[in-house]
Amino acid sequence: MLLQAPDHSYILAVRSGDMESSDHLYLGGSMTPKRLRDYADGKCDLRFAIAHANLRRFWKFTYTGSEHYVEIEQIKRSDPELALSFPEPGLFATEHEDITVFKSFVPNTTEKFEIDGSWDLGEFAQFYSQVEDIYYISSDIDRFDDPQVSADEKAIISEAFDRSWDGGGSYVAFYKRVANDNDYHAPLRVGGIQYNSPGHVKIFARTEPFKNLMNTLQYYADNEVAARMAFSKLGRFMSTSGMKRPGFSSLMLTPAQRSNLEDFAKSASYYIPSVSFDTLMSMTKGNVLVSAKVLESIFRRIERLYKFFDQGRVAHQNLDVR
Repeated sequence: MLLQAPDHSYILAVRSGDMESSDHLYLGGSMTPKRLRDYADGKCDLRFAIAHANLRRFWKFTYTGSEHYVEIEQIKRSDPELALSFPEPGLFATEHEDITVFKSFVPNTTEKFEIDGSWDLGEFAQFYSQVEDIYYISSDIDRFDDPQVSADEKAIISEAFDRSWDGGGSYVAFYKRVANDNDYHAPLRVGGIQYNSPGHVKIFARTEPFKNLMNTLQYYADNEVAARMAFSKLGRFMSTSGMKRPGFSSLMLTPAQRSNLEDFAKSASYYIPSVSFDTLMSMTKGNVLVSAKVLESIFRRIERLYKFFDQGRVAHQNLDVR
């Protein structure tokens, strides 16, 4: 089975080799077009192609032949079902039936941001960067909240939070990891930019994460003053308590500080409806300091992104600027 995503990436999969698994369970790895060409040309066998998956990304999914789209779940290289499913060495493309190609993952949406006014290249990059960060972290939170997502996949999501959090570079690395984790689950791509006055930026996205992004912006637009006050209180408490100093960790929090920090963060998170602070706490394995820092970083991105709309330089049909 070959899954083809809308962004021209692929997953090459085989039926599960675990005798106790469903006959409709497939496991495989991410493929680049070059690796697929090498396999088709007989330059590697099926075992090598899957075992050396692109970026060491492995997946499983269920497909009966009647689905309109499938949900995929990321797994680790050490997954026992995957180990049982690797083909025997020496099975080349010419030695088996044609591969079934399935072209649909989950529902997609094409969205258009109308743009106007004066722009430079750096501003386009900044605009898209804020869209991307909010979109991907929203997708991660939804996946983590989904009871159908396995514990192994949730553990992979949580790994993005395992970093020092001592400066700007920590956040850049964090959001890059979050984006990488979502590249198959909820890919976000620029479909094209028409730069004139007026112009537009076309985005290819997954429906639910994009809807969450726009709902978040609308809630901010409706509650901007209150949201800024709540996050200002959170930021001041963290700063005056020394929580933003390099090297400060959650282990240094007193019980009173921990309780107060959680209260301030929960109050602030009310103004980001797509982000549950309780879920962030689960994603960080109960680390209230990291959860609060991530919450603050999400809010900063919402502020930066909304500013483009507030300035009149960007518009979207689902956002009513106040």
